[in-house]
Amino acid sequence: MNCEVESYVLYLHSLFYTLNYTIIKPSFFMDNYLRIVKVEADNIYIPEFILPDIKFAMIPSEDNAKITAQIFKNVEEYNHQSIEIASDELTLNEVVDTFTSVTGIKTEIKGQFSSQTAEKSWLEEKGYVVDFEQMDQINPNRLRLNKWIEKISNNNIMLSNVCY
Repeated sequence: MNCEVESYVLYLHSLFYTLNYTIIKPSFFMDNYLRIVKVEADNIYIPEFILPDIKFAMIPSEDNAKITAQIFKNVEEYNHQSIEIASDELTLNEVVDTFTSVTGIKTEIKGQFSSQTAEKSWLEEKGYVVDFEQMDQINPNRLRLNKWIEKISNNNIMLSNVCY
């Protein structure tokens, strides 16, 4: 559906050249961890949704809102652009290490997870292409995964059935 909307906007722009647009494409939401991470016997388990050694971009919903707001505040600067947005880029192995170091709980990859929005093969073969220099300009205080985990921990938000 999103591809269809983007294609239609670009088609209209090619016809009329007066259509103003900015297409904002958020990457994998860190908030997904709140529903897919599990705890069993004092371990955190993250399902494999991408090969463990392939980097993938991710963003917390908070940064999605901040970046989108900045883009809307600077319409002319971002007009006629398609921007993939993210706050961090790690491999799944690095995500596991980050959860372990921040929570102090051993974290492992266990099981599989498939999404209705981003297919594993697409993430592995193409993935999100994010200009992190541009992200630093738009949102210089972007929330990296380790800080996001700290923040949700400090706010007593539970990761699925994780409470630490």
